[in-house]
Amino acid sequence: MKINKRIRCEFLLVSLTVALFFQTTSARAVTTWYVSKSGDDLANAGNESSAPFASITNALAKASINDEIKVSAGVYTQSVSFATGKAGITICGGYNPSTWSWIPSNNTTTIRGDGGAAVTLNAGAYSNTLTCLTLTTASSSYDGINAAGGATNLIVDSCTIISNRYGVNGGDRNLWNAIFKNSIIAKNKNEGLYFNHGSNFSGANCFLYNCIVAGNGGDGFYTRTPGGWGVIS
Repeated sequence: MKINKRIRCEFLLVSLTVALFFQTTSARAVTTWYVSKSGDDLANAGNESSAPFASITNALAKASINDEIKVSAGVYTQSVSFATGKAGITICGGYNPSTWSWIPSNNTTTIRGDGGAAVTLNAGAYSNTLTCLTLTTASSSYDGINAAGGATNLIVDSCTIISNRYGVNGGDRNLWNAIFKNSIIAKNKNEGLYFNHGSNFSGANCFLYNCIVAGNGGDGFYTRTPGGWGVIS
């Protein structure tokens, strides 16, 4: 297995401060949405474990700021897209579809991008979290995570990002202040994590903790930005 060891950057900062965006939610109750392979997008309400939706995309369309989407084990063949204004939403896999107990080691939850990235973050999507998910695509022409523009403060925790074009494509000035922890980013066609922000752009600070980055076709990490990587450990 090829291990990516090179880290390209113009500036590597040891310590940076991430500015998190917060928005008050006092006017509404936070909702938990449920998704299962046995669910129904038309007949079920999705906000009760006894009546889950069938697709993550439907749950995300219904979700509002700081809501949680619990996804049971299975392969969900769809491209999940965070639209502008979707903020503070957590998509968490690893749930048992019968009991809704959370045991990620026994309940693998996979988003398999169909005709696009497994997860797309559009401009204005901020402070969202992906946890205990496998992100892969039907074709090596698409990314595991693609930042279409202006997404901020993404957290990726305990995920496997495998067999995509880029594992994470931060593109040109697209993904700002991202945290990756306890995750595997492997066997992607090009770079595991790719950020090409250019010499005139700053504020794209990214942090990597306790991750395995291996077997990618390009560099494990590629970044060309004054922001650079805040911490790699």
